[in-house]
Amino acid sequence: MTFGSPQLDWAGASNYQQLLADRVFWVSLQNTLVYVAFVVPISVAIGLAVALLIEAGNSLNGLYRAIYFLPVTSTLLAMALVFAFAFHPTVGLITRTLAALSIP
Repeated sequence: MTFGSPQLDWAGASNYQQLLADRVFWVSLQNTLVYVAFVVPISVAIGLAVALLIEAGNSLNGLYRAIYFLPVTSTLLAMALVFAFAFHPTVGLITRTLAALSIP
């Protein structure tokens, strides 16, 4: 079918017949099923284990929480440092740009 053509050719089930006859489809379906069979249960188990470690009532509870939330806090800290440097009163890029434009 050509784009904008007034004629429509009905494909029916021929697309599905081609799909079922295609070797690449079966390989990709097998890969997907293997991925789902292994990765999903392992991900759930790791998530459950981390949640149990964080909520466990032992002395290392704070350490586990700190390790778990370290990526979040380090990203916020990095953003805060960038903004603090950008708005620094003497060497900040934004402050200097505004001063060059005569904006206090």
